[in-house]
Amino acid sequence: MAKRRKAAAVEAPQTRGEAIALAQLYVEAERTASWSQQLLDDQIAKAKADHARRMENIEPHLQHAFTGLRAWWAANSAELTKGKRRSIELGPVTLGERTGMPKLKLPKGMNAEAALAWLKGLRWKGARGFIRTKEELDKEAVIKALRAPADAPQYAQAARKLFSDGEFKVVQAEEFFIRTGEPESPIDMESQTWPTS
Repeated sequence: MAKRRKAAAVEAPQTRGEAIALAQLYVEAERTASWSQQLLDDQIAKAKADHARRMENIEPHLQHAFTGLRAWWAANSAELTKGKRRSIELGPVTLGERTGMPKLKLPKGMNAEAALAWLKGLRWKGARGFIRTKEELDKEAVIKALRAPADAPQYAQAARKLFSDGEFKVVQAEEFFIRTGEPESPIDMESQTWPTS
């Protein structure tokens, strides 16, 4: 049997003053983390904008080269491959054709809903094997049933009794939280110092 390890002891403040000092540390750390996240988000947004701007210049060249090479391939592939291969090396690239992922093509004028209705209308036991059904417990509905008031309609009371008898329960854990206010001024990340212990 594996040895159980004790959790590290939590060093808690001993006085109200120590608790206030620790709360101040939390506020500074939380605001610095928030500022750092905002800085990251801004840098990501700028990088994405720079990328989009560069792609505006690059995309026409990619499209021009791709469509030109595809047309050249269509006109010359039989002679280049002699029916034995599906690709060739051409300078720095390999050109060719490959089989894509299989996709279902529905009959003309039929969409997925119509195909489903058609399949359900068949008198064929095997049809169920081609219909996806996702069943899952509606937890919100069970919670609502368990919280039904005493003066609720009879069906709601019956549902509450059914789930209660089945030992279903609504639980809500108490969670510790710390809410900080808005920072008075921007935080200078570089000059921020943190206690070492």
